[in-house]
Order: sequence, then structure tokens, then C-alpha cells
Amino acid sequence: MSEEYSIKRISHIGSTSIKNIYAKDIVDVLIEIDSNEDIEKTAQQIEKNGFYIIECVLKIKESH
Repeated sequence: MSEEYSIKRISHIGSTSIKNIYAKDIVDVLIEIDSNEDIEKTAQQIEKNGFYIIECVLKIKESH
């Protein structure tokens, strides 16, 4: 999957990422891609690999 798209980072987030607390049985991940990538096509590829897309948000990191 990361060879077709420029995935910059995959982060484990949410309650399951915190040790010793009650958590739901769903693992939340945040996938960061290059700003020039097509977010919809990337989401479709991620879904084809067996993941569920709950929310797709485009945020562009501003350079200073």
C-alpha cells in the first residue's frame, strides 16, 4: 500500500493506544499522506486493504 501512495506516517491513536485503560474493541489509526496526493484515491486503496474509513479529513500543514 505505501508503495503506491506517499504515506508519511501511520499513528495508533484513540483509547486502545493508552496502556491500562478500558478501551473499545476498535483500533483507531491516523494516516498522514503528502499534500499533493489524492485523498479520496488513497482512502479507496486503504479500504481495498481491509480497513474501514470512518472519517477522511484534509488538513494541510502550513510552513513558517
